Amino acid sequence: MLPLRWQTEISVRSYELDFYGVVNNAVYLHYLEEARLDLLRQLGIDFFKMAAEGTVPVVARAAVEYKIPVRGGEALMVNGA
Repeated sequence: MLPLRWQTEISVRSYELDFYGVVNNAVYLHYLEEARLDLLRQLGIDFFKMAAEGTVPVVARAAVEYKIPVRGGEALMVNGA
């Protein structure tokens, strides 16, 4: 069972920025995948062991709603509820 609330903090790396110093739009999907793996770790689930045993959770659809730009040197929180 998933926790009622969880979060993952992600630090922005310099190579994820576009020419204007803002996180490139495509990078947000990487952040969501990082948060998914962190959630599995928080639940005590080893993604790579699960994959080796033939079970891999698949992302069938992803949608990102951009609120404010994230810039280099900042961190962001991915929250789940």
